[in-house]
Parts: sequence; C-alpha cells; structure tokens
Amino acid sequence: MTTMRDALIAVGGGGLSAAAWLAAPNGPLFVLLLIVAPLPLLLVGLGLGVGAGALAALTGATVIAVLAESGVVAAALFGGVQALPSWLVVRQALSGRASPASGSVTWTPIGSVLGGLTAFAVLAAVAGLVAGAGTGDEFKLAIREQFSEAFAVMAPNVAPADRISVIESVVPLLPGIGAATFALMIAFNAVVAQTLVAQGGRALRPRPDWSSLSLPGWMSWLLVIAIVTARLDNGDAGTVAVNALIVLTVPFFLLGLATAHAMAARTPAPGLVLMIFYLCFLLTPLGGMLVAALGVAEDWAGVRRRFAPPRTGQGA
Repeated sequence: MTTMRDALIAVGGGGLSAAAWLAAPNGPLFVLLLIVAPLPLLLVGLGLGVGAGALAALTGATVIAVLAESGVVAAALFGGVQALPSWLVVRQALSGRASPASGSVTWTPIGSVLGGLTAFAVLAAVAGLVAGAGTGDEFKLAIREQFSEAFAVMAPNVAPADRISVIESVVPLLPGIGAATFALMIAFNAVVAQTLVAQGGRALRPRPDWSSLSLPGWMSWLLVIAIVTARLDNGDAGTVAVNALIVLTVPFFLLGLATAHAMAARTPAPGLVLMIFYLCFLLTPLGGMLVAALGVAEDWAGVRRRFAPPRTGQGA
C-alpha cells in the first residue's frame, strides 16, 4: 500500500519527468533531458512499487497537459512513449511467483520484461503507420520538407535528386525508428534505475545478472516472420514488417551487448577486451547492426556456452 511519503515522492518523480520532457525542445543540450526523462518514473516504480509508479506516470502526464502548448496532445504523446511503457516495465519487472514451501519468489525474467517492452514498441510502430496513412497530404509534405532541410545541413554535397530518393525511403520507416529509439531509451533507463535502487537498498527485486540475459523464444519467430515478409512483400505488409524489424533490433542489440560482456568476463583481461569492443562498436559505421547480429547468433546458436569456463568438479 502506498504511504503518504511514497505518494509525495511519486508526485515529485512524475513532475521531474515532465520537466525533462518539456525542456527537451529548448536546445541540443536539453535533448539529454529527453533521454533520461523516463528515469524518475522508473526509479519511483522499481523502488516504491507499481502503484507509486502509476501515480508518477499520471502526475507527469497531468503536468504536461497543463503546461504544454499542445496540452492533451503533448500529454498523450508523453504517455505513449514514456509514461505507459515505463509503467508496463515496472509492472512486469515486479511480478513474480512465490513458492509457499520456501517463501522465495521467482521473478519474471528480464528477457520477458524486454520482450513485453518490444511487443509494445512494435504495436506503437504499427499504430504510427496507420495514423500516418490517415493524415492528409499537407502533413506528409511538411514531414518531407523538414527532413529535406535537415538532410541539406548534414550532407550539403548530396545531389537534390539523391536527397529526395533517400527521404522517400526513410519517411515510411519513421514509426519503426521512433518506436525503436524510445524502447532503447526505456530499457537503458530501466537498467540505470534498477542499479540505483539496488545500491540505495530500496530495490523490490534482486538485481539481475544482466550478462545472462536471454530472450523469449517467440521473439526469434517474430524476427523470422518479419524478415521473410519484408523480403517477399513490397506493399503495406512489407512496410509493416520492415518497421517491426527495426524495433526488433533493440532486444537483439541488448542481447549482443550482454553476450559481449559475458564473453569478456571469461578472458584474462575483461576490461581491455570490453574497451576494444566498444571502440570497434563506436567507430564502425554498422557497429549497432553487428552487435544485434551477435545477439541473434547467441539466441540461435548459444555463443556464450562455447566460451563457458571448464567445470572444476565442485558442486554448485
């Protein structure tokens, strides 16, 4: 049951999240606030419980509805990409099954929590495609003009015809790119929040072993279906599949990171190995895709098992 003190903390956390969201459009440096905007919501939820997390999310949406120029529209956007997915992560992360005999709790695996977040992001991307299809030509033209202006600044030497071609190919993928971006942000902030509440002694569940992350089996099947559909269909189904595929890179990317950390831990110099790994990741143009490919390899072939240390013969 949420106490008055917990309720006040939840209201404060929701207000902080809303303040970060509202400050984000004010300049490039403020974009960092957008990235960490879900953190207060997740700290409240993972440290105080599902009820407090819901209160924080509702508070944040209410503050934005009152203070933002677009009012309810801005609040709905905040709720859809920040508050609701953060609360769903908290709700699933804090669910478990208690054993009457031992009194211990079997918590929901982190991979299942990530799977739920991914499923939500895929649905959000599909909803974005449907909403985009229902908008007028003026809205679509405005989106293309904004991308054209940004592209001209970032790549001034690209010919106008090539610029238009790239824009036309990217615009249909915006729902998937946006959903994947916010899913990655929520996952990143959830890891940070769980670490902070654990260090502060306020964690409601034990700190997970991130390097042992594994994904639910249905995610591999969804990945295969998305790849096959994207290859075989050039119409609406193919567009949906490609957007879903973009979102699915997030959990496999995170699995790739977990695999890299687990493999590095079994080397004589794990810190050096990880430093080299992250340098290659940051300096390689397709580094993110290569890490996601490592995650797929781990999911399908069990890469970590091949690097497991030999057993000593002692009991567990």
